[in-house]
Amino acid sequence: MAFRVPGRDPLFDYLWSTDWGTMIWLGFLFAVVGYILGTVAGINSKKMMDLGKSLTGPPTPEQGGQITTYQKRANMLAKVASLPVLAAVAFMALSQHV
Repeated sequence: MAFRVPGRDPLFDYLWSTDWGTMIWLGFLFAVVGYILGTVAGINSKKMMDLGKSLTGPPTPEQGGQITTYQKRANMLAKVASLPVLAAVAFMALSQHV
């Protein structure tokens, strides 16, 4: 979106010196943070699935505790990751009004 700014040169001066540019780079920053948190949540989900696949019978209390820990961590990170992603959408949508 930033590269489609008509008639602006140089682009990066416009991104750093205007309210529109500030909203765009803040949105980008929040999107990256949300992506990283979502990736970490996915890693925890994969660890939980791998642990579940390696079981040959019912899980031991220790294995059940590990699965529960991974599940809680993945759920919490997924919920937390949605906040910066929503903020990114809000910043970028509001950039047209500043």
